Amino acid sequence: RGFGFITPDPAEGETEDLFVPARVTGGAIDGDRGRYRMQNDSDFRRFGRGEDSRIEAAVTEVLEHSITSLVAEFGVEAHIRGRKTVRRFYAIPENKKLAFEVEIPSSRTLGARRGDKIRLELVEYPTAATPARGQVTQIYGPKESREANYAAILDDNGIPTVFSAEVLTEAEE
Repeated sequence: RGFGFITPDPAEGETEDLFVPARVTGGAIDGDRGRYRMQNDSDFRRFGRGEDSRIEAAVTEVLEHSITSLVAEFGVEAHIRGRKTVRRFYAIPENKKLAFEVEIPSSRTLGARRGDKIRLELVEYPTAATPARGQVTQIYGPKESREANYAAILDDNGIPTVFSAEVLTEAEE
């Protein structure tokens, strides 16, 4: 979908959430901190009806990205150009609030295969003119695999799965 909402800082005087149309997200994604503007021209208006209406705003600057890596499904598309087959590598985030694909250069796939569940690092964030770009940092395995799903969930929630010898010894006692 691409649209979003801003929850303003109450100290700035605005108390209700602001609607951000897809065309003016300024590269912001879920949870980012940034600056925005509201205008009363024809491009900005109240969105919705009645009590559910929201004032429209545009993101003017992203100050801090909240998401630097994410779990996604790895994808591959092949196109024939002349006599060559050209492959495009991409990932679809599992987080449904991230409504964009991430392009991955062929040199940054770590050998992931179509349908693998992966962790990737975002290298460039999406804008109106350019797609998000990233690199694979971990391959969990096929998305249907129970092991891959468990590993991704644990990793995504910061739950360690590798422990030092000292910790393992203490746990055995």
